[in-house]
Amino acid sequence: MRTSAITLPGCTLHVCDTGDALSDTCFAFEGPEGLVCLEAPAFQPDVDAWKAHLATLGKPILGVLTPYHVGGADQLGETLATARTVAALAPGGAIHGIVAGFETAFHGAFLQPKPIAKVIPEGTLRLGGFTFVIRDEGYGFAVDLPAARLTATHLFGADCHSLLTSRAAIDVALAQCDAFEAAGVRLILSTHHLPEGPEAIPLKRAYLLRVKAIADTAPDAPAFEAAVKAAYPNLAAEAYLAMTAAALYC
Repeated sequence: MRTSAITLPGCTLHVCDTGDALSDTCFAFEGPEGLVCLEAPAFQPDVDAWKAHLATLGKPILGVLTPYHVGGADQLGETLATARTVAALAPGGAIHGIVAGFETAFHGAFLQPKPIAKVIPEGTLRLGGFTFVIRDEGYGFAVDLPAARLTATHLFGADCHSLLTSRAAIDVALAQCDAFEAAGVRLILSTHHLPEGPEAIPLKRAYLLRVKAIADTAPDAPAFEAAVKAAYPNLAAEAYLAMTAAALYC
């Protein structure tokens, strides 16, 4: 696990790069009143290390926003999520299904989510001296910190492949790029990537447009995957590309 810090208007952003098998990243906003965490590590050694690091800051953890990564979060503090995340955690929901798969894949080492302590609505959330904006997105939610022109989403990453489960999902991802640009976002947080600046937006848009064009012409999943690899031979997260190919041509 590696940690780093970024100075933002009104706060310090602490970044936890777990380096685990899922490239999980989580964050903590430090303000005068205390810490607000965003997501949590999925494996116990990383939870212990992150919790120990946050303890060195000498401030209380006032809440843990958990849009998607709920396992381990209850060990940091009170968990907060929208009803959308709660539904996704229920049997039949996306998070429930993903967690079940990871539990098997990692032989029980993947931490299982505990019930959300506090359900929050979309809109403005004031916590720890911060004013966040909560927006339902995907099967969880996005978090904006307007004072820092910051947005946090599940997956972005200009230097890695995207997980795109349908052609409609490609359009949603393109619309997200447009929204980030229109809002003048200066920092993008992803729960599987280190923080990125606005220069990532046009790069990701170009990638999505190229993938969409290839999907319109490739006859099958192997041809699609090969064409995207040829166009972007150096991008990370090839597992996402394989999953995208399987989803688009199922």
